Amino acid sequence: RVTALDINPHFLQVLRERFPAEEKLEIVNSDFNLLKAKDLEYDLIFAALFFEYVDVHSSLIKIRGMMGNSSVLFSIIQLPASGQSKVSESKFKSLEKLSPYISLTSSEEFVRELKKAGLKIKDSSIRTLVNGKSFLISEAIKIK
Repeated sequence: RVTALDINPHFLQVLRERFPAEEKLEIVNSDFNLLKAKDLEYDLIFAALFFEYVDVHSSLIKIRGMMGNSSVLFSIIQLPASGQSKVSESKFKSLEKLSPYISLTSSEEFVRELKKAGLKIKDSSIRTLVNGKSFLISEAIKIK
């Protein structure tokens, strides 16, 4: 089973259109903060450009509760950079509306928050785009 969660119903509609016959795809249109995570357990949690829009600490605590002993949290976070806008110019003008809601976290702070939540980095790298924006790509597991 694969569960896709997003607050934006348009993104989820595009996903459903791309995978119309996939019966094992559960699509949930919800705010992560409102999600009842009790009794949910996943082998892999993929959070790409997610932590920029939520409280990192409380979200990591919630995610840890959704992980089994061998589960993995794979995440991509945008890193702060001086002289860079948080949202790049794009043909998707609706993205500009998100700018006031984005909070960027340094890689060091993210690692500290992982540890506070009982998680640790298994592997990570920083990738920088041509436009100068950098992203931390990480794989985290539960601290046993």
